[in-house]
Amino acid sequence: MSEETVKSITPADLHQLIQDDPEIELIDVRPRKMYEIQRVEQARFIDYTTLDPQEFMASRASAESPPVYIICQLGIRSVEACEQFNAAGFDNIINIEGGTKAWAKAGLPTIGEGKGIIGKILSLFGK
Repeated sequence: MSEETVKSITPADLHQLIQDDPEIELIDVRPRKMYEIQRVEQARFIDYTTLDPQEFMASRASAESPPVYIICQLGIRSVEACEQFNAAGFDNIINIEGGTKAWAKAGLPTIGEGKGIIGKILSLFGK
């Protein structure tokens, strides 16, 4: 499967959907430390390395429930996660183009500074 077969949405379009429905299911598949540094407020953490599409979908009301949106840092892991869901027979899965980095670059709200330790040290010196 390739990125062309994965459904995607821009951060701005997802942000608008969240404004209309704050209950949208958004999964962040980055490592926990990255998630803790900066994330989209609505995002729920599920580490990519432990992601089980069958188990996740079984925990939902039904496979026909509203879409699941998947985000990572740049859009690479999230595409791979979407491919895992698709391979497991679930196609109502949508990748966030450009990930959390694109979300923040678009000026959309996040929790955390997203600078990491080096960025935090530099900000102490006005850089």
